[in-house]
Amino acid sequence: MRTARLLAVTTAAFLVLAIAPAYADHSGHQISSPVPNPLSTFAQAEGDWTFLANFTLGPGVAQPLGVDVVPFDRHGRNYVLISSITLGFRVFDVTDPDAPTWVSDFGSSVGCSTSIAESQLDEPLDVLAAASGWENDAVVNQLDADGVIGEGTVLGDGTITAIGTDAGGRCHDGEHGGMELVDLSEPDEPELMWLTRQTGENHNTTYDPWNNVLLTSTSDQNAFIDILDLDSCRTVAQGGDGSCRIVETRYQFPAGLTTAEGDDTDFGCHDITVVEGRWLCAAVTGTVVLDSSTLRNARTGALTGSRLPCTTVPADQATAGGEMIVSDCRMSEQEFAVRGMRNVRVEPVAVIHHRQPSDPESGGYDVSHQAELVRGKDVLMVSDENGGGLTGGGCPGGGIGFFDIRKQTLNRAPKDDLGIPQAPFLALQDEQGRTVTDDRGNPRPAVFLIEHFPPGQEDNPSCTAHNFKQWGSQSRAFVGWYFGGGHAFDWDLDLRRSVPGVSFVDSAFEYLVGTPGEQWSWSTYAYRARENADGTTTYWVVNSDLQRGADFMTVTMPRP
Repeated sequence: MRTARLLAVTTAAFLVLAIAPAYADHSGHQISSPVPNPLSTFAQAEGDWTFLANFTLGPGVAQPLGVDVVPFDRHGRNYVLISSITLGFRVFDVTDPDAPTWVSDFGSSVGCSTSIAESQLDEPLDVLAAASGWENDAVVNQLDADGVIGEGTVLGDGTITAIGTDAGGRCHDGEHGGMELVDLSEPDEPELMWLTRQTGENHNTTYDPWNNVLLTSTSDQNAFIDILDLDSCRTVAQGGDGSCRIVETRYQFPAGLTTAEGDDTDFGCHDITVVEGRWLCAAVTGTVVLDSSTLRNARTGALTGSRLPCTTVPADQATAGGEMIVSDCRMSEQEFAVRGMRNVRVEPVAVIHHRQPSDPESGGYDVSHQAELVRGKDVLMVSDENGGGLTGGGCPGGGIGFFDIRKQTLNRAPKDDLGIPQAPFLALQDEQGRTVTDDRGNPRPAVFLIEHFPPGQEDNPSCTAHNFKQWGSQSRAFVGWYFGGGHAFDWDLDLRRSVPGVSFVDSAFEYLVGTPGEQWSWSTYAYRARENADGTTTYWVVNSDLQRGADFMTVTMPRP
């Protein structure tokens, strides 16, 4: 997602909560049916692609629709949730994967005096208007067969989604970022449950199911992670009386943790991915692996660290639907230090201080955007959102680098000024498995870059790696590349050599027919797969697009 202080993330996590509902003048769950785009062919493609359906940006959830994509299950049916960067989310039924249908919209924090008109709407503005704050992705977090969860979450039993807001202007945020907890027990009737107010922006929200907490990503505003303990609201009675008292603690970054090479400016996490015992923090200028296994006290189960002084207050503005109740846990970095607040027990175990600016050949990064572990390996994948998706140098832009965080590698790696091992790049290999070197004979860093992109986009600054997701245990991932289209890429790791490395293949890509610059692929995610008798795999894919909306399609490829 862009780092120009624009967006925030939606999360869905697994948890059974009895949270007192907060009252608000939010939009209804069915606003207006999206008008499908009849476009059904591809301008260019590698792989056997079939177009299924399109659901446009509006009317309904405000433009643009297309931030993150979250598959989840309910009542024996399969769903996909896609959020808007300005307003709420949209839910689709994909039980019949070849015939997706629109189910509901959730337009959050609307109807207050800070709302602005949304040109895409054909409904009265008192029914749905875009708030002047920003929102981000929605993801349903269900453990897969490998025990790995997605970035973002649907809580507990998969019935709650947490929407992050990363800018001011919301009815309940005022000048601050926050969260909205939404009940998704019935996918056709999403209902607001609770609101929180955070310090600075909340660019991303991630659920940690092993610790039952929500994590905020403050990105370019604050160098800390605020941690919301969802156990603290588990037994609250219903009734909207404000009795939910969310406990919140913090991991304040030590100075120098996330700085770029040769710089002294720390950033917060732009995005956090959770695996058991670890938080993977992509923090713009740096990337950090944090050990979260001691976050809770082993004897009492309570969160470690000092509790932030949370209060329950009315929202900044009352609305016609009633008063919003907000858990307000704001505390500046300066106040946290002056008051002698204790950090939670979270320890950095590996760090990357990225070299700037973006330069895939030398390993330079502009924006560390997202980090994931290669399934079953201690290898870190980190995307570079060159120019924040706004001011890059043209296709292929920033790529996805592979870093070695194996224990034996970190034991002998150089340490930074904080004594943290610095994870090195793996070496780039060609298709024959030979190490690729630069003019001086040094191994080139392993960075995946797309080989194919739409004609006329060579100089488009909004052409760079964005949201990506691995498929199961395969060495394959799907990625939205902004104006570079939607791609699947494969890798082949060779960690046994004296110079461990990885080779890549841009294995499938698609550009939908249209004028140059029409497609803006934010996220390209596979949500279902079928193994075929001939050894190929068919994937059902949704391309979440800032200009087109949601494009559903299939692609059939050989196994990686």
